[in-house]
Amino acid sequence: MEEQFEHLKKIGNRTPFKEPENYFEQLPSIIDAKVTPKKVSFFEKTKPLLYFAAMFVGFYVVIHFAVRTLNNNPEQTTLTAQQEKTSDDALYNYVLSELDENTIVDYLLAEK
Repeated sequence: MEEQFEHLKKIGNRTPFKEPENYFEQLPSIIDAKVTPKKVSFFEKTKPLLYFAAMFVGFYVVIHFAVRTLNNNPEQTTLTAQQEKTSDDALYNYVLSELDENTIVDYLLAEK
């Protein structure tokens, strides 16, 4: 440990590294020379917006045709009408099966 301390004393506070003369004064001009501004066209600036708009148009077209295809199915429309008629008939039959003549007469008399 004593040897290391002696070695450090020999080196002292000096550093072995040096920067070139006028390096920091010339650095901004060196960077400016290497970095040149690019000319960006109008299309390049608006390209992301165009892609975004095209995406929404695509979604609209797909959803529009899907809904249109599902709504124009004649079998589905006929089936729905038949189901409504069956449902109405079933409800009518259920109500009639639960009510007897006396209940209906009592209801009509109570209204007057």
